[in-house]
Amino acid sequence: SHLETSSGGMVEDLMEKTAIIEHYIMNGRIDQVHHSPSHDNKLRLKNVVDFVKNKTDDSTKELNKKLQKMLEETLTKNIHLQQDVEHLSQKLMEASQSSSVVSVSSPEHPSASTPQ
Repeated sequence: SHLETSSGGMVEDLMEKTAIIEHYIMNGRIDQVHHSPSHDNKLRLKNVVDFVKNKTDDSTKELNKKLQKMLEETLTKNIHLQQDVEHLSQKLMEASQSSSVVSVSSPEHPSASTPQ
């Protein structure tokens, strides 16, 4: 599970970086035809920054959705675990009470069953 998550994250990073490079190359070719070289560099840099910002926003939203889902699952598991702990505590108390009743009425402890 951890390996799959890690691999998935690396694949997403690689895809984002590939998209950034493709965007940079495509805009670079288009901009060279229309603008002077100094303006071209500034425009290309601006386009890349804008593209990266948009990709970062999208990946942040996706990451937040995944984290929220994981948080909900964790909270649900914690609720179930808390219920299990309460149930086991109740069983333990019942077993403890029944064992003390058995030891009080047991013939092995005659002083415990006779009032003084």
